[in-house]
Amino acid sequence: MTLTEKQKQAIIHEFNAFKDKMYAGKTKKERENLGQFFTPANLTIQILEALNCTQEEFINSDILDPTSGSGNLL
Repeated sequence: MTLTEKQKQAIIHEFNAFKDKMYAGKTKKERENLGQFFTPANLTIQILEALNCTQEEFINSDILDPTSGSGNLL
């Protein structure tokens, strides 16, 4: 799938806003204890771009997310 620069920036912006909210006031040790680490935006973008489908095919597909986190990969 090919993402536009605007789409990439939107993914990065949304991830950073989410991460800032979730990490607010927590030390790295506290996050480690919670297991609170999220898939970075650049990895999400790489995974999306590695998919061999159009955006239409992607939107109309069932996706199995192998993680149980915040849904960044979804």
